[in-house]
Amino acid sequence: MHHERWIFFLKDPRISLKAKGLMAVMDSLPEDCNHYLSTLMAICHARFDSKEAIKNALSELEQYGYIKTLELPGNRKSARKNHDYLWEIVENFKMEV
Repeated sequence: MHHERWIFFLKDPRISLKAKGLMAVMDSLPEDCNHYLSTLMAICHARFDSKEAIKNALSELEQYGYIKTLELPGNRKSARKNHDYLWEIVENFKMEV
């Protein structure tokens, strides 16, 4: 993440501290690391934060344009399973509040 973007992101009053922390974790991971819910839960030691709390932080980040959800191709019946979704950091989001 570019310095200017980090400063904006950290000072964005629209997002919670939990969402800022999750975004920092996601951005610190290697480029080839996939942001699946199960991966994020393992990295964030989900015993401290519930799956629902992490999903809420992801929703918050998506709402303000920091990340986007990608639905992976697969069985439509299993589309609700966590491994069928991947979150991706938006590199050129608009820095507006």
